[in-house]
Amino acid sequence: GLDLEALAVALEGGGAGQVLRSDDAGGFVCERCYWEVLSSAARLGVPGLFLHVPPIAAVPVTAQLPVVEALIAELARQALGQ
Repeated sequence: GLDLEALAVALEGGGAGQVLRSDDAGGFVCERCYWEVLSSAARLGVPGLFLHVPPIAAVPVTAQLPVVEALIAELARQALGQ
């Protein structure tokens, strides 16, 4: 139910660089969170999304914040049907 292409464009516009879609979150904790989000969203009948962010040691919060803000803004735009 989400426009993933628009979300990828928003992430890139926020400074994410290359955005890749995947069905593999890559590790035990992230994979568990990913599948929990998807199963809960399916049970509730709403879209679910998992954003894999890098460790703060690799990318500081100040660099991650505009990316996450851009994602939230696009999710809000889609939810409001704008």
